[in-house]
Amino acid sequence: MRVEEIMSKDFTVIKEDEYVTKVRKLMRERESRALPVVNEKGHLIGIITESDVLKVTSTKSNVTIDGFVREVPPIYPFSELTELAEAFVGTGEVELPVIKSEEDPEVVGIVSVRDLFNAIEDRDVNKKVSEIMTEDVVACSPDDPISKVWNNIIEFGYTGFPVVKDGCVIGIITRRDLLKYGNVRIGKEDERGSRLSHSPKVEKAMTSPVQTISPDSPVKEALELMRKFDIGRLPVVDEKRRLLGIVDRYDIIKCYFEV
Repeated sequence: MRVEEIMSKDFTVIKEDEYVTKVRKLMRERESRALPVVNEKGHLIGIITESDVLKVTSTKSNVTIDGFVREVPPIYPFSELTELAEAFVGTGEVELPVIKSEEDPEVVGIVSVRDLFNAIEDRDVNKKVSEIMTEDVVACSPDDPISKVWNNIIEFGYTGFPVVKDGCVIGIITRRDLLKYGNVRIGKEDERGSRLSHSPKVEKAMTSPVQTISPDSPVKEALELMRKFDIGRLPVVDEKRRLLGIVDRYDIIKCYFEV
């Protein structure tokens, strides 16, 4: 199967001199995790992602995306799914633009991890979640300031955190939650710690209840949950909802494609 069979032709491109505020608005409206960025000729130069727009506080309306655009490996309509899987794992991105050819880098589609999962839903692998999950998990409390989560996402590249209260998983907070919440408004004062008490709490923006999975569940069940709910990570819990680990979309891709 090739990328052209699973990619979407419903996409929006943005110019390299566009304002971050407009890109953030587009991402909220389209529920996009990444948008292709093109030059004046309409040729792809890279993408801008949720993490990129979160780096700019909502009070800075005159900041353009120039400087935030990141390059991505070329994906073509004729690329095989294994190539696509390698690109997702290698970049850590969730959506990638598809260009016509090396000679003509016009954007002709966009393809997501969810599209990839839809394409392989009938496949199976003989592994349990416990075999591919990450056990060393950074979690947060519902009472933590959102600014703390924001800083960890920006500074250390985390994409989300399970929210734990009294030892049990009660929710999750991700980059998408912060983007949807839209009231992070974090400045240098928060980074220095002087205004942390004024930052909204995690419980205001987290997703709850949260989809979870057992360590004994088959990997295919994790894929089906991510595909169905369009999510990228699942806290792995025991029967008392105590956090044991986490499995994310890239663990699934690596398992299915051995990349």
